[in-house]
Amino acid sequence: MPVFSQLEPSVTAQRKSTRLQRVGDMIFLDHVLDAPLDWENPADNRRMDLFAREVRPVKAWQSPPLSDAEVGDEFDDCDLPGLVFFQGGPGCPSPRPLSADGWLGEALSRGFRVFLLDQRGTGRSSAVDASLAESLPAAELAEYLSHLRAPDIVRDAEAVRRLLCADRPWISLGQSFGGFITLTYLPIHLPRFPHRVPVYRRPCHCSRGHR
Repeated sequence: MPVFSQLEPSVTAQRKSTRLQRVGDMIFLDHVLDAPLDWENPADNRRMDLFAREVRPVKAWQSPPLSDAEVGDEFDDCDLPGLVFFQGGPGCPSPRPLSADGWLGEALSRGFRVFLLDQRGTGRSSAVDASLAESLPAAELAEYLSHLRAPDIVRDAEAVRRLLCADRPWISLGQSFGGFITLTYLPIHLPRFPHRVPVYRRPCHCSRGHR
């Protein structure tokens, strides 16, 4: 299992684009970051897209946008507390909500900005598909897939937090495999979390723990 050699990554991620749109009572900020495939090796120049959809309550905006538009970093420095959601799986992209229901609606009603991260290799985060598998020899494919594990996803989450949350602490919510990502995250970056919600059987019910 890969481990972190240091808290600070030896390579960095950069923002590629952010697109803003309104869906019902939610504001979406669709962020695309340019991230390294290998967080531990500065000599490895392979890069990948990292997609995170930030959801904010529309009531937090003085002048809510009516249509989608490309924006810059002017919305990053936000007073709303952050919450990152790690999807179960592995191999599943983050949810694509059309309404503020369930745990998401609860989080938004409490004034959180919620980050729905497509874990690397899924969704819009340089998804692994048949064309990639067919283009690489077996050994190279295995090496590539070795960079799609929980510690690498934690590095990605840290890049999102630093770039988009002004390096402020946030809350983690994990469902199934996403809970194991949170448990990987905590021992290394504990100061980043004012509260932790590791894993639950059902994201909208917080009465029973996952075993």
